[in-house]
Amino acid sequence: MSRLLVVPIGDIEFNILNSLAQSLKHNFKKAVIVEMPEPEPSYAYDIKRQQYSSSMILKRLKSESSDGDLVLGVTSVDLFVPKLTFVFGEAEISGKVALISIARLQPGFYGLISNKQLLEERIRKEAIHELGHVLGLNHCHNNKCVMFFSNSVTDTDIKSDSYCESCNRSIKIKSLL
Repeated sequence: MSRLLVVPIGDIEFNILNSLAQSLKHNFKKAVIVEMPEPEPSYAYDIKRQQYSSSMILKRLKSESSDGDLVLGVTSVDLFVPKLTFVFGEAEISGKVALISIARLQPGFYGLISNKQLLEERIRKEAIHELGHVLGLNHCHNNKCVMFFSNSVTDTDIKSDSYCESCNRSIKIKSLL
């Protein structure tokens, strides 16, 4: 049985990581271990965009992961991929590694009052979404499914934290192969 390793990258509050670990343990029925934090990923910083390359961080996570374990990196830095303004996360489809950023999930990013419960809900949804990609799922057209693509934090707020019937069926079929 593989474990799910949660790897903090940069400064992430312990209570947030602990809450996420408990949710993931419940959702995925796997042992979830919060690893020691890694430093902010200066190697992935793009000075022109003033953001961090999610692909570079994902590649580093993959190179540091051990066989059999799934890895979820959690960072506080703002992420991008070249074709998009920002991303909440990125994952290796049908692979072993995923990454999320809490930067744009925080109400304070939008000038709003801090809301720990809302932040934890958003983090949970984006983590489950990216891990869905690791399980082989693509984006879903159902805006209530956790696999719906979040173009904004409003999309994240609207969707649920679970897979729709169709995505659940896909996961079960893939696990039989």
